[in-house]
Amino acid sequence: MEVVKIMNMVKRMRILATPKFLFLNKFINSYSEDKIKLLDVGCGNKSPSITVSLFPKVEYFGLDKEDYNLTNEDKKILENKYFLVDLDNLSELDNALPNNYFDFIIMSHVIEHTRKGTEILEILAKKLKVGGGIYIEFPSVRSLSLPFGGFCDDPTHVKLYDVKEIANALIKCEFKIIKAGTRRNYVSLILTPLKVIYHLINYRQIYGSAFWDILGFAEFLYAKKIKDTQLRGKSNEQ
Repeated sequence: MEVVKIMNMVKRMRILATPKFLFLNKFINSYSEDKIKLLDVGCGNKSPSITVSLFPKVEYFGLDKEDYNLTNEDKKILENKYFLVDLDNLSELDNALPNNYFDFIIMSHVIEHTRKGTEILEILAKKLKVGGGIYIEFPSVRSLSLPFGGFCDDPTHVKLYDVKEIANALIKCEFKIIKAGTRRNYVSLILTPLKVIYHLINYRQIYGSAFWDILGFAEFLYAKKIKDTQLRGKSNEQ
């Protein structure tokens, strides 16, 4: 029983040390509102229940083009707060989301699946309140040369972005870049040997994700909206 408790505690520490959650936590602690309207772009893989369990102050909204590994608990959280939208359909994306509505947007390992990344960011910029934060994470150029689990090993990856391109797109939309660089979860980094063992036991093979934090697979960018963007779109009325 004690072993299970310790494992759950370590798992929670590892998840909280994930950069997207570190920046979300800092944002929540500095924000005066009782509830934080969070839009998670690419909300599959049990993200709703994980996020809400860690951050009760979050009012969770999800956006994805299809259901992906969502539990009944996830679907309950997403009830009336779920946008089924293909990001490549820019007009549909713009019309689906209200302007100046969300406090925080997470877009983690999504942008590399579309060729319209900077155009999508221009739309998402309108949906964020002034003072709101956005966290974006994506494969780095290093991911091209990994021995396995690299950028080209995923056939749904269609474009490699870099920090400069993402930063310029957000600066154009009146954002201030707070921090950017190589994405690393230092708790996960320490646990790499255990992750290798876990992969071998559960999957009978070692996936490249076990070494992402060591090899610098991904980059991230965190920014805040400092002015309203004067672009066309849906009003904040629902």
